[in-house]
Amino acid sequence: MDFASRPPTLVASPVHRVGVTPWRAVGAPRTRSLVFAAAVALFLVSFLYVHQSALLLHLTARASELRAAAEHVEQINETLEVRRASALSLERVAEIARDQLGMVPPPVVHHIRVHAPTEDDNDG
Repeated sequence: MDFASRPPTLVASPVHRVGVTPWRAVGAPRTRSLVFAAAVALFLVSFLYVHQSALLLHLTARASELRAAAEHVEQINETLEVRRASALSLERVAEIARDQLGMVPPPVVHHIRVHAPTEDDNDG
């Protein structure tokens, strides 16, 4: 078998002839595009993951701050409830009436019950 009768084969090294494109160069731009697209996609996924992690940490810290603030407000509310209850007690109201308003308790009054005369009493 001579050289002219053999079927053409692909050569692993690029061929530099006029009008002939080497077989490696045919897929190179497409491969580069796919690699670039994969790199961009990987970067975006990584960025979104880091962004979500940072956002989760921020929201967790904010929730903790809000819980602490709510507990503080509840303590203030309890303190105010105690003060309100003591301010409305009868002893406190009597103290304010005596000290600030100058009121005094009424003196002891003795009552005598007298029956009103009826018609039966007048007749006879």
